[in-house]
Amino acid sequence: MKRRLRVLALWLSETNTKYDGIYNGAVERKISEAIAETKKEIGDMLLEVLDLSVDGVTENLEDTDYAKEQERIVNLRK
Repeated sequence: MKRRLRVLALWLSETNTKYDGIYNGAVERKISEAIAETKKEIGDMLLEVLDLSVDGVTENLEDTDYAKEQERIVNLRK
């Protein structure tokens, strides 16, 4: 599964903007560029997560606002 996710991440990271000036106008070009940039960012983030150690993943989860909110809720119930 991890290898498949890595392949997906690489595909996303290596996305190229496909722009056809004949059929697309300025707005379509900007949208295409934004989509390609978003795919690259997602791919890069996914690669970063896949390269994290187990301790790194645990540490990042503990630092999230979600984890802090869950801890706050647990403490309120005490």
